[in-house]
Amino acid sequence: MKKIYFFIILTLYFSLIVCGVVEKLANRDPIITSVTANPSQIKIQDTTILKVEAEDPDGDILAYRWESPSGGRFVSYTGEEVQWIAPTSSGRFKIEVQVTDENGGKANGDVEVEVKGDESPIVTIIQPVENEIIPGLGFYTIKVDVYFMWPIERVDFFIDGDSLFSDRTEPYEWLHWDVTTLSGPKVVMVKAYPTDRLFKYGVDSVQVTIEGAVPIPK
Repeated sequence: MKKIYFFIILTLYFSLIVCGVVEKLANRDPIITSVTANPSQIKIQDTTILKVEAEDPDGDILAYRWESPSGGRFVSYTGEEVQWIAPTSSGRFKIEVQVTDENGGKANGDVEVEVKGDESPIVTIIQPVENEIIPGLGFYTIKVDVYFMWPIERVDFFIDGDSLFSDRTEPYEWLHWDVTTLSGPKVVMVKAYPTDRLFKYGVDSVQVTIEGAVPIPK
């Protein structure tokens, strides 16, 4: 009789093991339907809410783990919804999440958060150069280089403090500065305005001298 009971228990034990193995072999991975950041644009050391929505085809219990390899930190890195604190540097940060089920299935997703600081565009007047002497004849072209990791709305050109021209497309330049009637020292200044008002404008200036046309004696 004892042998029969032992055989039955052993059979049930192996049946449970086989069922567990079969269940794991037949397990389907979770499906991530969305990963969001609200808001998706924040300032340095501000906080955003990250949320993942996922479902499991087998109805398994899901677990969540978040990572931010390029910087920033989490208040908690587990859960469907977590808080992420931006680092002290600006940039685009990809935040990753892994969703796992109780039978070893997993799915990966990510979301990008833009972190913006108080930096401004780097503006360099390429032409003219500092203290350049420009003949006072016809039109002169002012050329500018603007470096910024975020979009630029426009670049404004100033002569002696007066705004005289705007350019909204690269390469940024003013092709038709009329110097015919000008003479003497002039300050050429350029301001680059980011599309996002969180940022300050960038500026550069040079001083030039216009050599006015000398009248020819009659």
